[in-house]
Amino acid sequence: METSTSLPLPTGVMPSPDFAGTYGDRVITLESDGYLYLKRPGTMRLKLLPKYADVFKLEIMPSATIVFLRDAANTITGIKVSKGDGHWKTSRRNGDAMQEPV
Repeated sequence: METSTSLPLPTGVMPSPDFAGTYGDRVITLESDGYLYLKRPGTMRLKLLPKYADVFKLEIMPSATIVFLRDAANTITGIKVSKGDGHWKTSRRNGDAMQEPV
């Protein structure tokens, strides 16, 4: 079963490089400024701000939420994305079985 961690991040703690990867058509990178960025084809790069250990919001759209999913071994296996409208879309991390495009 996949879960997300809902613990608040201590002040000054930045995301792990483990979050970086390709999820469907979304590419998430950890940049030299210590922040994660999300990029989709044909769109600008969007900065992710941490809300909790595995939960982020978009800097330019704070109602949008990105949740990193983990398996029983605590490995990141995918993401769930909501624009803040209550609907969620899931994408598997590329390279994992059963990738679900968004």
